[in-house]
Amino acid sequence: NPRPPVILITAFGSPEVMHQANQLGVTYFPKPFRLRDFIRAVQGILDGIDHRANELHTEAMRGYAGGGGRHS
Repeated sequence: NPRPPVILITAFGSPEVMHQANQLGVTYFPKPFRLRDFIRAVQGILDGIDHRANELHTEAMRGYAGGGGRHS
């Protein structure tokens, strides 16, 4: 069960919070930040979700073609 992607935006950032966010795999944005960097981070997350959905679809189709799926 993969962890959901998280983006942390804070006006009260600190090195400790940044370190904890990095350890947890959280994308960290202390204010102020550049909008283009935020958009890139969101796009990267969405691309990763799309890639994983394609992998799951491919795995499901292999199972179906190999007799592991349900047939009507």
